[in-house]
Amino acid sequence: MSADIEPACEHEVDRLTIGMSLEQAHRLTQRLLLAEVADPTARLQRLLGKTVGTGVHVASKPKNTSGCDRLTITLSPEQGRHLTHRLAPDSDAIPAHELTTH
Repeated sequence: MSADIEPACEHEVDRLTIGMSLEQAHRLTQRLLLAEVADPTARLQRLLGKTVGTGVHVASKPKNTSGCDRLTITLSPEQGRHLTHRLAPDSDAIPAHELTTH
């Protein structure tokens, strides 16, 4: 495996390039999938990011003595509208102002 770091100029971001064999790529993919199964919060954040764009944040709160585990999803109003449309594409029944976003 090899890794090259290319520092950015003022108009670009730094770039990291990792070269690996197909077998190494397969093992990395498997480990990442297992990590997602172990952390459903990370999986949900990745899936929401793919669905409505970057900037979505998912946080988990362990259950306390009086309740159950909770997840909080933070997204922009536009992302909320996009998610609502993806969940119910044939329905405009939920106006955007009724979405609760943080």
